Amino acid sequence: MKQIVPVIFFVLLFANLALSQTPDATPQIISANLLEKIDLKFSLTGTPKPEDVGFDDRNGSWKLKYELRLSDEKTIDDLISKAYAKCKNTAANYLKCVAKANKKLGKQYKKIALLLSRGAFEKKPLLPEAQREIVVPVKFTPDVIRIFNDAAQSAANPVFLLQMKSRVSAKTSTKKKVRYKNSVSFQYPLKSVRRDGSFDFYNVTVFGASFEIDKQSGSGLSYATFRN
Repeated sequence: MKQIVPVIFFVLLFANLALSQTPDATPQIISANLLEKIDLKFSLTGTPKPEDVGFDDRNGSWKLKYELRLSDEKTIDDLISKAYAKCKNTAANYLKCVAKANKKLGKQYKKIALLLSRGAFEKKPLLPEAQREIVVPVKFTPDVIRIFNDAAQSAANPVFLLQMKSRVSAKTSTKKKVRYKNSVSFQYPLKSVRRDGSFDFYNVTVFGASFEIDKQSGSGLSYATFRN
């Protein structure tokens, strides 16, 4: 009988970033395309050791589905504001309300955001570190490249939407079958906008998510984002 093990997936959105020098909001002259391609990178780790969470099971597997979409900051902000409008921190049903809003947002993103890339992968066995890493090159179409270039001449702020579903199935040293799973999404803007309206562009080359299964963790889902 399969046992569903609640764990914390520490999801780290990582990016190799450099800020272009844009001291004010004056429209820029684009001599080259602002962004033509990126690499999506996904990785899976287990602590204290990979063996502690069943990665040494020869039949263990990691399944990952993702969708990368493109929208703009104003549209996303409006959707989020409306989706969470009824969710109050003090309400007894707050968590249920947020879960419902998240599900609604996921469906809305699929309707309004432009699909850039999608994929599904299965990795097995999981003990080799190379089996717990996925890199996906994404080349943008001329129309998408034009959106990025136009953003340098306007207040528009393109936003990447990365939605993922991850599931790990394995058998522990005690021969119990376990399954770790989660679903998460991120928003990643192309610009960093200051209060005075000036902005910097992020020179995105790589971003994605790192999933971590911690044997000692209790139930729940936690994730953090960072920029290098």
